[in-house]
Amino acid sequence: MDPFLARTMVESLSKGINPLTGCVLPQTDSCSREEIQEALLEVLAHCSIESSEQYLVRIKEEKALVRKGKREYSAKRYPRAGDSWTFEEERKLLYLHRNGCNIYQIANTLKRTPGAIADRLKKLQCRPIYRGRR
Repeated sequence: MDPFLARTMVESLSKGINPLTGCVLPQTDSCSREEIQEALLEVLAHCSIESSEQYLVRIKEEKALVRKGKREYSAKRYPRAGDSWTFEEERKLLYLHRNGCNIYQIANTLKRTPGAIADRLKKLQCRPIYRGRR
């Protein structure tokens, strides 16, 4: 039997639920007694297999760490990200764009994200160039 499935079944029994049917256990069932349910919870507390709830929490925390890492990397690589555009920056953006630079080259030059470059070019009614990253 799959260990995760076994844990899930014991969790169901500890809540007074039949793991096979999903129905509440009758009062006459031994697993519906409070002492048995507490014992099952105690066993689960020492189980090395994580529950589905623990798994979901761990996955959520891992995703949050990945997002945080991406934000930190982006902040280092593009320190001007989120700042207001100056007239001089817009002029430089248009100059670089008209001279054939792609959005990644412009992003590195202006220290802004490629998305910000593309958005600003669209706002200025220019078509961004998406050639390969450099």
